[in-house]
Amino acid sequence: MKIYIVCSIVLSAVGYTISAPQINQGRERINGLQGSTEFANAVQKRSDRQKTLYDEKADRINYVSECMTVVSLKAGDEETWIFRSAGELDTCGLYIVSDPETRVEMEIVDMNIDCRDGLVMLFDGWELNGNVIPSEADHQLPLRLRQSTLCGHTPAHNKRMLVSSQNAGLVSFRVPEQGQGFKVILRARHNQDVCNILMSEVEGFFTLSNAGQARNCSLTTLLFPASFALLSLDVGQPGRNKRSQLAPVETQCVERGNIDYIELGGAMDLDSNMLTSKTICGHKSLPVESGLTVLCGSSTVRLVSSGKFHNSVTVYVKAAEEEDLVNGKNTIITCPQ
Repeated sequence: MKIYIVCSIVLSAVGYTISAPQINQGRERINGLQGSTEFANAVQKRSDRQKTLYDEKADRINYVSECMTVVSLKAGDEETWIFRSAGELDTCGLYIVSDPETRVEMEIVDMNIDCRDGLVMLFDGWELNGNVIPSEADHQLPLRLRQSTLCGHTPAHNKRMLVSSQNAGLVSFRVPEQGQGFKVILRARHNQDVCNILMSEVEGFFTLSNAGQARNCSLTTLLFPASFALLSLDVGQPGRNKRSQLAPVETQCVERGNIDYIELGGAMDLDSNMLTSKTICGHKSLPVESGLTVLCGSSTVRLVSSGKFHNSVTVYVKAAEEEDLVNGKNTIITCPQ
């Protein structure tokens, strides 16, 4: 029996939220998406929806009928989504996740939204409960360059498309005027430089690499506690040991003064900013004997790189099961309640 500790996602404007650029002077800015358990339900409906859509045509047309909708795309997929307002006052969203080796392309091809109180925003990543994924620390672009805010009639071509930096993108919208809305085309494009990954499946093998750059790369699970198995790692140069098969794998890397390391941990909500974590660094071409089970609402593995080394880590991730809770088999960390 699989163990899922999934917290209710409360989408609110409390805490850190995305604020869209002002279109008119003095215009109220859009805040974080609001709701209660809608997003958790949307994730489940996304899984149910996948079963019926994979055999349909690539250019299928879908109608947004719920405030929170999660859309899954495979590499090369293209979907059209249409929203027409019934007079809703809420801020809602299309949350798109695609294969790890892809980017999400979002293109508004038709729009009729009154700029006085409505808008649609394309965002590079996800925003949930005041949390931004990937976090500012993990993304190479500042927040102001990760969003495009639109209203009025169909905009000029250079303003209506946004391509995400990773396999997650968001179309956030507020359209209070009945009958108004938009049409957006979603595409999953190949990504040659995979750095940040939102993991929507419950199992998989992943490699994170800094490509020799000073950057963070992360893998975050979509609302399930996870068990990690490190299959290989080549991170930093701990102590005075040369990189070799005999060099040790170290823990507490930050405390030891290492600036290149792997951080593993989790958070209660869908958030890559970990409440609890441990760090590992070193070199090992064979699987690390002990795994790690993270009993949190979501789990994250982050590769932190200074740019001095070509760092990489290969990890097998799966939803935590009862066997992963056996004492001595895995290191177990939990999130504070």
